[in-house]
Amino acid sequence: RKEPAGHAEVMAALAGGEIKLKKPAIVCTQPAKVHGDLLAQVKAGKTLKPKPQMECYKPAPDPEYEAHVKAQMLFALADKNKDGVLSKEELQAFSETEEGAALQSLFAPDQTSIWQKAGLSLWERAGENKLSMEEFCEAYRCHWYYSEHRKEPAGHAEVMAALAGGEIKLKKPAIVCTKPAKVHGDLLAQVKAGKTLKPKPQMECYKPAPDPEYEAHVKAQMLFALADKNKDGVLSKEELQAFSETEEGADVTLQSLFAPDQTSVWQKAGLSLWERAGENKLSMEEFCEAYRCHWYYSEHRKEPAGHAEMMAALAGGEIKLKPAGCKGCDENRFAVELGQISAVKASNPDNLSCKHFDMAYFESVDDATKARLIACARSGFENPDSGVGAYAMQPDDYAVLSTFMDPLIREYHKASPDAVHVNDWTVSGTFDLTELGLPELSMRVRVGRNLKSFPLPGAMTQEQRCEMENVMVKAFEKLIEMPEYGGQYNSITPDHPCFVDEAGYQQLVDDHIMFKDMSKDPYLLSAGIAKDWPHGRGCYVSADKEFIVWVGEEDHLRVMCMKKGAILNQVFDRLEKALQIVSGIEGIEFACSESYGLVTSCPTNLGTGMRASVHVPLPNLTSDGTDNRAKAVALPLGLSVRGIGGEHTAIGADGTVDISPSARLFIREGEIIEALYKGLQALMLEESRSKL
Repeated sequence: RKEPAGHAEVMAALAGGEIKLKKPAIVCTQPAKVHGDLLAQVKAGKTLKPKPQMECYKPAPDPEYEAHVKAQMLFALADKNKDGVLSKEELQAFSETEEGAALQSLFAPDQTSIWQKAGLSLWERAGENKLSMEEFCEAYRCHWYYSEHRKEPAGHAEVMAALAGGEIKLKKPAIVCTKPAKVHGDLLAQVKAGKTLKPKPQMECYKPAPDPEYEAHVKAQMLFALADKNKDGVLSKEELQAFSETEEGADVTLQSLFAPDQTSVWQKAGLSLWERAGENKLSMEEFCEAYRCHWYYSEHRKEPAGHAEMMAALAGGEIKLKPAGCKGCDENRFAVELGQISAVKASNPDNLSCKHFDMAYFESVDDATKARLIACARSGFENPDSGVGAYAMQPDDYAVLSTFMDPLIREYHKASPDAVHVNDWTVSGTFDLTELGLPELSMRVRVGRNLKSFPLPGAMTQEQRCEMENVMVKAFEKLIEMPEYGGQYNSITPDHPCFVDEAGYQQLVDDHIMFKDMSKDPYLLSAGIAKDWPHGRGCYVSADKEFIVWVGEEDHLRVMCMKKGAILNQVFDRLEKALQIVSGIEGIEFACSESYGLVTSCPTNLGTGMRASVHVPLPNLTSDGTDNRAKAVALPLGLSVRGIGGEHTAIGADGTVDISPSARLFIREGEIIEALYKGLQALMLEESRSKL
């Protein structure tokens, strides 16, 4: 039954337009403290300039918290005798219930894979009647984390060991875990430093659930938005009166606060607001502060501390709240991510994403750019063993984030600071492999392409993925009508007209036509590229199966031609012609950069986006059963050597390997084919010498 602290000052500043509240979907955790701080400044004679910020907001809880709470609920249901530990009998019985079905894969006693070892130890702990809620929840959280990221969360093994030893006690349920990754990282650091985790480290990642004062704040914002019929950001008397007569405006607090006949002291704010509305100047901020004060009085029968001073400061224009965040929250928004980046800089200096992440540059940009920068670098700092670890999220990221991207790109591609990419498919002559003494070989050329009108795959929503796929289906329909292409489109998007079932999809994968399940790739998961699987994914296959287009992989499109033959120009020319047909269709325009040519998600593929390769037998250079000697010869020639199934796969039984030029950027398309031919010529000479 009193106004909240600083209410009068806040209201006055709001009236002057100096305060803009954050929009809803934020959590105010300590408004009383903040208003108290403002009151202290006013009492000390300060003018409240520079403007104090509301540091009481934080982002909503993330999905890791939901997994944590679900685990606590499951434990409570399983613990039939309520002794705080689970026995094997309780665990087995619960796993057979409808609610316990989620535990089948985690707690089955016959698990063998590495990441499931926690489950095995838990089964043993249950056999000893010692399986605590903490161990259960941490194992469940790890299971959830692995299913999302295909790797364990940092410090999991050490946390499990400490839990088993009774050295960590989690707080009880009905609390919000806001930064578990950071906490487990801290525990891991302690273990690596040789600490025994005693005295018992506490999980400092919990905070009380949002309090009712926040709910009043958000409700006030919603009411204001409904009342502001002409959407000019202020309320008139007419709008306020009309709204008070609607069903939504029948809110008790609103009715009693803004009635024009108020007389009591704590209602003076309402009277002044009615006058402000008469001047068509009643802002959302004033409305919300008065509503909050009224709510506080109805709960406590007193004004919140400092309310009068707050109203006075508002009236004098000395307080202004930030519109899109708060100083404390903005400064800490990416604290966990920045900590991870710093750690990877030290532990993995060859990780280019973290190496070129400049903290001074990060602090110099606005919040939106910070978010873009973190998104592009995320795969690198979440996967420290990454070589590059950066993925663009928008076609213009390479320009907007050039301070971060450019040095990374030029180091990877070994390019000079002033190099500019030029696309040119012109070739000089015919490249006949028989002139090198080679038979017909499996030849393949592929390029990555992205549509200018969509975000890159890492930032796409499920709806955008499906929309992009449907745009491409129209292009494929044109190809299907052409005798030289024909074929069909195969979609794995549920309910798509061209849908192929699981068996059909697996056959395409087995035939090396379709790409594998991306949701199992931790690097692409971190980058957001593998999200929403399998929506928006599919592949077009020509009738002769020598022209394929992947849809929705690392780039919007992976376009490839393959053929067994001796003339390299054949696959090269067919790919160029097909790209011209596709890009000539209305509504399709490929994303390009003035500096780097064709835009791709990964900086390694920028420029041409091209990889031209042949499968060539090198029995002499691979006589030891490995491709080590072949790589040693190929590297100085600018060639890459892979297994016949791609990177990290084995060479063929007859010594066949996959050979391709390494360069993608600051090289013309025509030069790539020439480089492949000349590289093969030099490689075959070394193969002959090895025989001697």
